[in-house]
Amino acid sequence: MTSRYSLKAQIAEARRQLAMMRGVYPEMIKAGHLDRAGADCDLALMEAIVDTLEWLDRNQARIKTALGERQHA
Repeated sequence: MTSRYSLKAQIAEARRQLAMMRGVYPEMIKAGHLDRAGADCDLALMEAIVDTLEWLDRNQARIKTALGERQHA
């Protein structure tokens, strides 16, 4: 499967979304539109997404090699 968007572009967007959430969520909590537990969960999930994408970026050569080896085995 090929993505229309590079891994670097996906990382940049996930980081942008995380920064936006960190900026907006405190006001949403104060206004009663979002509870603290929900906000914390959303932020932790987005941080995990960023971490996963960054891990994939750092390890993509090894992953591609491993997948290539399995396809030929």
